[in-house]
Amino acid sequence: MTLDDQGYLPLPGILSETQVQTMRARFDELVQEEGEKAGTEVHQEAGTNRLSDLANKGACFEVCFTHPKVLACIRHVLG
Repeated sequence: MTLDDQGYLPLPGILSETQVQTMRARFDELVQEEGEKAGTEVHQEAGTNRLSDLANKGACFEVCFTHPKVLACIRHVLG
């Protein structure tokens, strides 16, 4: 599977278990803090919790767009 063929590329193992747990905890906090306004900027669906703009809602999410493997994918797409 390649980014060119599928339009996405799984990057297994780039997050540590601690990072995943921290992100989950922050996500749950944000859902509680934002209440019914959570994720209203995007499509809503019954039974789901959606949030927007995670890049600005916690340093724990920064790795999602600063990890070297993610940056390599971005560089590949943008040139």
